[in-house]
Amino acid sequence: MSNVKLGRALLVLLALVVGLVLLMPAVRSGSAIEPAAAMTVTVALDKAAYLSGDTAKANAIVYRTPAPANYTYTWTVRDTFFRLLNTTAGGASYTYAIPLNYTGWINVDVQVDD
Repeated sequence: MSNVKLGRALLVLLALVVGLVLLMPAVRSGSAIEPAAAMTVTVALDKAAYLSGDTAKANAIVYRTPAPANYTYTWTVRDTFFRLLNTTAGGASYTYAIPLNYTGWINVDVQVDD
């Protein structure tokens, strides 16, 4: 093969490669990728601190993607040493009556399932 024919063949090959590279981004994929489901729950208390005999009121605020669903809530109250004081299944709001003789911290947690 002469240099002229070889040069033309390489030029045609280069033009084909450039054409394919330019067309690749225009080709659509088969199906769209759906976002993964994610859920975050925040517990909001009505006060910053409580005294013995007070009633603690908590609300669960649920952030979920894609769309909201029906949720089941399991509320758990633990003491300073994480010993279980109460577990209740219920709704998005929860109240806990702190005993008059209680001293220490309380920890209010919620587990939300969809």
